[in-house]
This record gives sequence, C-alpha cells and structure tokens, in this order.
Amino acid sequence: MKLLGLKSARGKGMAADAEKLVELAASLKKPITLMGTPVAALAAEAVAAAAAPEVVDDLDDDFGGTVLVLPPAEVAENIDRVDKRIAAAPVRVRTPPRPGKKLLVLDIDYTLIDHKSTVERPMEMARPFLHSFLSAVYEHYDIAIWSATSMKWVELKMQEMGVLGHD
Repeated sequence: MKLLGLKSARGKGMAADAEKLVELAASLKKPITLMGTPVAALAAEAVAAAAAPEVVDDLDDDFGGTVLVLPPAEVAENIDRVDKRIAAAPVRVRTPPRPGKKLLVLDIDYTLIDHKSTVERPMEMARPFLHSFLSAVYEHYDIAIWSATSMKWVELKMQEMGVLGHD
C-alpha cells in the first residue's frame, strides 16, 4: 500500500517513504490517494501463477520449429510498410558506435520504466537497478533506446531519470 499526495513535514516536496504518517502535513486542498492491491486479488494471482505452465528459456535453444511462410504479396506489403516506417522514423545517434561492440536495443515502456505508473516523481517509474543494469551492459554493448512514442517524450523521461548524459 502507498499513500500519494502527502507533503513532507520538512517543507516543500513529497513525503519520503521513511517519514511517519503523524509527522506529515497533509494538504487539505488536494485528496490523498491510497494505492494498493486487495488481498483477494493477490491470492488470485498466486493461484494463477501456480497453475501457469513453466516458462521455457528459448534464447539459447534451437527447437527446429515451424517457420511461417507468408504469400509473396503479403511479404512485399509488409516490407513496404517497414520501409515507409524506417524512412519516417527520426533516429538520433548520441554517441558513435564503438568498434567491436554489438548493439543492445531496449524498449523504454515496460522494460526500462513502468510508464503506466501513477507515481509523482519520474525516477520512481524506473525499474529497480536501472542504472546499474545499464552500466553493466554498456561494458559489452552499445545501447539504443527504442519506443513507439515520440522522441521528445523518450528524451524527457530519460533525462529526468538521469540516463542521458550518464557515464
């Protein structure tokens, strides 16, 4: 459970998780929101998870599976769509590729951040250990951030979370 909309007793700014509720100065002009998941919903998720099939890590396995073959007309239509998207997509290279490094492409939504979150500070949207993860993989890979949303939004979120310009 998390209470949103409480101001810090120390003055401006949102309350830290460690502050006691009795010490917080609640604003009477704005509502306080209690967020959480009902216990019944958590129990239902636990039952569903226990009944779910085992996840197979297929990244290193070659199952020799069936290949879907599309009719030539559909293939050409899909290639045309992709070509149009590529031509219209702005790509901004912030740093040149490093020799000998492969490219790791990461989707911002749900991978790097929880973009549907209702948190009040952008850094709270970041996945746990985001910076240490990016630092660790950067030793071995160049990193590209991808999103279907606008570049302006991507840059804003990455800047607010301290990703852009980070060593």
